[in-house]
Amino acid sequence: MPNRVGDALSDHGKQLGQFSELMKATHLSAYSLFKTSLSTGFTLDERKASVEGFQADNRYIFAFHIPVTASDHLLDTKTGDSPQLSDSHPITLTLPELMSGATQYHARVVPLPGSDHYPAETSTSGRDLIITFAPPIHPGETAVAPRSTERVFYLVVEQQ
Repeated sequence: MPNRVGDALSDHGKQLGQFSELMKATHLSAYSLFKTSLSTGFTLDERKASVEGFQADNRYIFAFHIPVTASDHLLDTKTGDSPQLSDSHPITLTLPELMSGATQYHARVVPLPGSDHYPAETSTSGRDLIITFAPPIHPGETAVAPRSTERVFYLVVEQQ
């Protein structure tokens, strides 16, 4: 898919621009010390859910790629489950051993360009930071292309 349509950026081009803005940092590295309630692993197969983590200075950025059905149910190819993703079925992301001292974190969900960011709930369990949020899966809000069944969004976790 081209990143431009005529003189304007395509949806994919806008998504790449947004990702670039989120990743601006002096120090940038891959980050894999997390767990998610989704049955995921790193994969380039767009038919399967994937979450990639990055550390950008004092921020953690997670890119979610979630294949869904037309009725906004997750297609879990590992377990065969097909749960509906909604406020009543949130996603949980756990960052083990992240909490130390008085450090506080704020988390926000970043849908594709043109949609409003919104906060995610943070809590702790021992030294683990736990983030719970409803995914932005409303039709047309996060689809990569008009007829795509892949939903893409970011979760940004920052020190306060």
